[in-house]
Amino acid sequence: MSDYLNNKRRTRRIGGGWGRGLGSLRGLTAGLLVLGAICGCGSDDSGAPATVRQLGEIDSVLADGINGRVVLTESSDEAETAILLQGETVANLLQEEAAAIQASYDAGYTVTLLDADLEHIAALHDIVGEGLAYDSETEPTVMAYTLRRHGHVPTATILTDPRKSPLGLENDDAAALDRATDVVVGELSTIGRAPVDDLGDDGPVSWQNAPLQTTTLAQNGYWGIYNTLVNVFALHACLDGTDRYVVTAEADWTPTQARFQTANLDDNPGWENGKKWCAASAFPVEDLNLCRYINYPLFYRLDMEAPTTGTVLQINAAPGGTQGTTTSYMSGFAFNIGGTVNVSAMGPSGGIRIGASWTNTVTSTVPPLQIEAGNIDNTENAFWKYEYCTAGEEVSGGCTNHVQTAGTSGTCKAFKMGDPQNGQTPNGKFSDVVTSTYWQAAADTRVGDTFDITVTFDAEMGTTWSNLYGTGSLASDASCNFFNCSCKSTTTSKSEKSAMTFKIPFPSTKCDSDG
Repeated sequence: MSDYLNNKRRTRRIGGGWGRGLGSLRGLTAGLLVLGAICGCGSDDSGAPATVRQLGEIDSVLADGINGRVVLTESSDEAETAILLQGETVANLLQEEAAAIQASYDAGYTVTLLDADLEHIAALHDIVGEGLAYDSETEPTVMAYTLRRHGHVPTATILTDPRKSPLGLENDDAAALDRATDVVVGELSTIGRAPVDDLGDDGPVSWQNAPLQTTTLAQNGYWGIYNTLVNVFALHACLDGTDRYVVTAEADWTPTQARFQTANLDDNPGWENGKKWCAASAFPVEDLNLCRYINYPLFYRLDMEAPTTGTVLQINAAPGGTQGTTTSYMSGFAFNIGGTVNVSAMGPSGGIRIGASWTNTVTSTVPPLQIEAGNIDNTENAFWKYEYCTAGEEVSGGCTNHVQTAGTSGTCKAFKMGDPQNGQTPNGKFSDVVTSTYWQAAADTRVGDTFDITVTFDAEMGTTWSNLYGTGSLASDASCNFFNCSCKSTTTSKSEKSAMTFKIPFPSTKCDSDG
């Protein structure tokens, strides 16, 4: 527990900020299922709301949504419970409150900080004495940060502040807040698996099972929630005196809020969901139809970057190379490290072991897309780009990532908005895809206290629309020609990027258990 907390005192204020009504229950079941699949954790089987100890006043925008869906208490008859507090409260805890956080974390319960900044998160890790602090230029504050111990592994969720709809759709923004509430309630209701204390032997460690920390980046916005599960690994190889680092990122990306919207300037000038007016009328033009497809991904990109200080060698990155358009591909790699190693991990897998092995090879099936991979600017850093390819008549050949217009057969074709690729729809879940990078670092990289690895996830989000009437209508914004025999679409895009720099302590160089 951090020494600086030992003498902290504050005036306790419980229950403030809760008198604003109950939030929506929409999506809670789906949120819990997603979280359970990501972390493999358990929950209370009784069906009763989780008991959560509240430390201090809660004034988050999520307060009214959380209240009533868990049982909030100033204290608990149980020794350990889930704990909820504002991020700013963590620096002013009483000794017994810090001890309660430590006890609950040790027992696998979730500690949740609301409206937390990087200092608040670092202070929480300081209290429990485990896990990785991080820096972020894109997310200096987050809506929630959760932390629990799952087995021996610190397990965190970074829930970003919701990205607002570029179209100003208030319903999409409200739904993002509902999803954020679902995530927090789901995390507070989840209990980590008890650690296994069988020490076994000191033989080769299956390194892929011994992460320093598991972190889910939950990027929340008008598209839904994109979850990226990041695992960080570190060890020291005594045979050649190098440090080894692996980072893996597993995708769970689904644009649940992608959809068509349509309007007619005469009958219904306001946008409504669906495709009622998503086709052009035959000449002479009478119907002023509009159609758009919103909140959908053009492509995803993932970058992994190691420090530039000292000698760093990228040994492997997977999936490797440009694979073209595919629905199935193999990712991951396998290797062994001989001689004595010192593994940076909690529990029986950590410490001095005789060798290490790694295998995380997996074959993934995804909606059809084009995969590009390689090194960033000829460095030891790696990138992956997953781009969707759509069908239509606007572009011939190559990969076009936006929804296109399409026409029926005939001399004068009747045009309509074409369909998105399956992965650009709420039914096209992009999951079970694992990207991995393996680095070797020489002794000259040991500058400062940590080896910093940055993971960046970027979703390029699109909005495509077409005014499906011709210039014969005398409308200046027509997307079709005079006779409505050829129509085009227009697409705008917005980069939704989140970057996390994990500050990994250098692994121990101790190579002799008697030393």
